[in-house]
Amino acid sequence: HFDPDSLNAAAAAYNNVADPKYYLRSPEQIAELFQGFELLPPGVVSVPYWRPTGAPALGEPYDVDQFGGVARKR
Repeated sequence: HFDPDSLNAAAAAYNNVADPKYYLRSPEQIAELFQGFELLPPGVVSVPYWRPTGAPALGEPYDVDQFGGVARKR
C-alpha cells in the first residue's frame, strides 16, 4: 500500500502534465456516484474483490488502493 501523502503527490504530479485528470476518491465518495442505481454485491470494494466467487487468475484476492463497484439502472 502507498500512504495517502504519496498517492496525493503522485496524482498532483500526473495532473500537472496529463489529460484526463486523475481524481482520488474514498470508497464512500465512490459509493455516492452510484446514487439512483442498484449497487450490486459486493458493493464498493477493493477491485480484486469484484468477483469474490470466481476462480482467481493470480491467486487469492488481496487489498489494493483502488476501489470500484458495479451497479444497474433500476
